[in-house]
Amino acid sequence: TIIHIAEGPYSDFFTLYLFYIFAAGVFYNYVLAICIAMAAGFFYGVYLYLCQNGILVPLILDWGEQIPIESHSPAYHFFFFIVFTGLMVYAVKVASFFSQKRERMLETRNKELSALAQMSSSIRSTISIEQVLDQILRGLESGLDFSLPLLILFDHETRKVELAASPAHPLVRKVKVLL
Repeated sequence: TIIHIAEGPYSDFFTLYLFYIFAAGVFYNYVLAICIAMAAGFFYGVYLYLCQNGILVPLILDWGEQIPIESHSPAYHFFFFIVFTGLMVYAVKVASFFSQKRERMLETRNKELSALAQMSSSIRSTISIEQVLDQILRGLESGLDFSLPLLILFDHETRKVELAASPAHPLVRKVKVLL
């Protein structure tokens, strides 16, 4: 309606469609932005076709000699619309990609922090060193996505080095059989 009231096919208000596309992409996702862009392009093209063939007469008031000279033809407006729509959808897609990437990074970080908090609470609550080592190894496996965490323990009194590993891992079971 705004385009039809404001100079019809010669109106520069076709850019309002870009705001709809942007809002759909930002508040929902780029797939909806593409759908809205295609629908807007179709309806804007039909509107320009109807105006050019005289089926739909624009509501341009007769202002005599004061009507501004048209800057671009409807074909140029449609071309600009297609180019700007493509750029807008691409920009929304890129923004969506980076938003999803940031969200995945935050989820990973949250998982790591949760595992560290769980290990910390187990250290504070248990007295047995075996239970603490078991909790730490499980936390490293689940929270930090380590496939085989190993802890090297240095005993300063006996001057020995001990190795702690998760007993449930198949590689640890194979090594224990060999020893």
